[in-house]
Amino acid sequence: MPRMPGMRSELAVALSVLRQAKGWDQDELAAASGVGGSYLAKIEQGLREAPAGTLLAILGALGVDLATVDRQVALVRRVRAGAVAAAADVAAERRQLERSLLAGLGGAVAPAAGLPLAESRRRAPGLWARLVRYPHPARRALVAEAGEFQDAGFCELLCEKSVEAAGGSAKRALRLAELAVLAGDRVPGAEGWRRRVEGYCRMHLSSALRVGGTLPAAGEELARAAELWQAGAGDDPGLLNEARVLQIEASLRRERRELPRALALLDRALAIDRWGETPSLLIGKAKALEELGDFAGSISLLRQAAPLLDGEREPRKLFLVHLNLAINLCHLGLHQDAALGLPEVRALARRLGNRLDDLRVGWLEAKVAAGLGWTEEAVAGFEQLRAGFEQEKIAYDVALVTLELAELHAALGRTAEVKALARRAARIFEQQEVHREAQRALDLVRQAADEERATAKLLRAVISYLYRARHDPQLRFETTS
Repeated sequence: MPRMPGMRSELAVALSVLRQAKGWDQDELAAASGVGGSYLAKIEQGLREAPAGTLLAILGALGVDLATVDRQVALVRRVRAGAVAAAADVAAERRQLERSLLAGLGGAVAPAAGLPLAESRRRAPGLWARLVRYPHPARRALVAEAGEFQDAGFCELLCEKSVEAAGGSAKRALRLAELAVLAGDRVPGAEGWRRRVEGYCRMHLSSALRVGGTLPAAGEELARAAELWQAGAGDDPGLLNEARVLQIEASLRRERRELPRALALLDRALAIDRWGETPSLLIGKAKALEELGDFAGSISLLRQAAPLLDGEREPRKLFLVHLNLAINLCHLGLHQDAALGLPEVRALARRLGNRLDDLRVGWLEAKVAAGLGWTEEAVAGFEQLRAGFEQEKIAYDVALVTLELAELHAALGRTAEVKALARRAARIFEQQEVHREAQRALDLVRQAADEERATAKLLRAVISYLYRARHDPQLRFETTS
């Protein structure tokens, strides 16, 4: 019998009923299955089909097999063949159909005894609430010794906490990832499953190391994580977030300037995503395109990501979208358009309350001021930024901001200021032991400044190069005439 317009598929109804029979709302099933909440809602509404991997993850969380689902689908058809199908109102059809199915379902939904991740995900927030009360050394001891913390769902939650922490504190992100690895290495069950979980945790450890700027260690950890992740693939029915794993590798590849490889990984992740990672993947892809110089392409992806985000639940991602959108507009010389987005960027940064985010916003404001010709405001902004980065002990950024100040003074013909700033930036970069090619570019600037011939054009070329060469010692600096 054909469905009425707007009527859901039999599978969509069956999945909704099975969830209700277990006593879960959609958020609980999303947390237990690893399927993104908005994606799950669309599946139950019949707006999206459930791929095989997604369906298995949902059924695993509910503790039912395909035979149970087949019986439910058949029951949906039988009920619809009766009086319910004649209902003129689709909403009424839905309510009556679900009441009929739930009444006859009985005990079809059993606990997911064979899939501990479903229940351990439900327990994880309580375990975190207990652990977070302790200082870090005590947390390590508890995770190492207490079996209840050596739990796959808790490992997964620790990884999420690490990702959340990365925006404000690389150190905190690293500590949380290390706790996840400590627990992941002790997860009970099949050896393959333990390797899969540990690989997932070590991927997040690699990510935290990358955020902290220790790229060699991040690369070593990524290789170890990938080996474990692949070794345990046969014992994971698609419950752990593979799109996140691909995204982490892509981020490291991007930092290493392996941009085509990073883009390929992000495209793979977008193709398989069922965990709600798509906005983050679009943001990551936009950043890679920005670094390739495709600023318009980056803007397009960021505008795709924005409506997919829930500003209340994901303010940090929304902040990154608006921040990076404004930065790309600056790259295109559209500083007036970038200025229009500044109020939203500032408001989101205030809400997040992270010192580093405040500095990023200050940097954007100074760039916009410089692009609009508000030179004195830009100089004041960069001076404040330099002090902020010095306080945070982020030397490389101190040096970059110092050169940007020198560029502004060069445009005004202030040769004495340019000379002092160029020398100061060069000293900082020397202390950072930047690679030989970067040092060559800095020597060129310092020599030109000493001879009072350092132009704004030369400084802009060196600044652009140093941004791109930060993690790419093979990138050559091409002098400009």
